[in-house]
Amino acid sequence: MASLTLLFLRRPQDIYTQTATAASLSFSSPFTLPITRLPSSSPSSAPSMTLHALVAHFDTFFTSAPRLLSPRARAASASEPGEVFFTTGAWDTPTHWKQTLLVLREPIAGIEVGDRLEGTIRFDKNPDNSRELVVEASWTVLGKEGKEKGVGAQAWKVR
Repeated sequence: MASLTLLFLRRPQDIYTQTATAASLSFSSPFTLPITRLPSSSPSSAPSMTLHALVAHFDTFFTSAPRLLSPRARAASASEPGEVFFTTGAWDTPTHWKQTLLVLREPIAGIEVGDRLEGTIRFDKNPDNSRELVVEASWTVLGKEGKEKGVGAQAWKVR
């Protein structure tokens, strides 16, 4: 059995390839992206950063029986003989699959540690091109105290 788990800013979406329909491949997912640190490339005196892009990746599992893998230890839970796990996440062994960079038309300035982005991301198959996805995201930037610092929305075509 093969399943594909898409991780959208820490919110997984499971797709079971044996039972997936064309309609089930279009879905939306809420997300929360907490800002826990500034990039290591930021000057130590910089109190904030500018967010230029979001990154999407997927994990996949080929299992011997139709079962849901543990969300806490997904890689370790694919442990039966003949089962395979791999991720396109940047922290693991590289594959020929890569991450998808969703570049923001208008970068989000003034992001500080303790802020968070909350929103919804939607994936739809493009009706005009079967090898393309339309990805739409909308978000709110919330400060440490929960005060709204900004909003945004954008769509991308992903091939």
